[in-house]
Amino acid sequence: MERRGRHLDACERAVIFAEHRRGTSQREIARLLGRSASTICRELARGRVSAGSGSWYCPQAGERAYARRRLRC
Repeated sequence: MERRGRHLDACERAVIFAEHRRGTSQREIARLLGRSASTICRELARGRVSAGSGSWYCPQAGERAYARRRLRC
């Protein structure tokens, strides 16, 4: 997958979501996207949603957190 900018886009977040649900490691997801493993780790933390006794990654939550941080720049 070719990277156009330095920020994650919706397509990359969708890949992270799908691969994370499949149980793919963060390092493997990073290799698939041509990104650093730390980028994937930060995105998974940024998009974490908690409900009840569990938590999961939500690409929309990651995008919202990214947009909020960008407003501060």
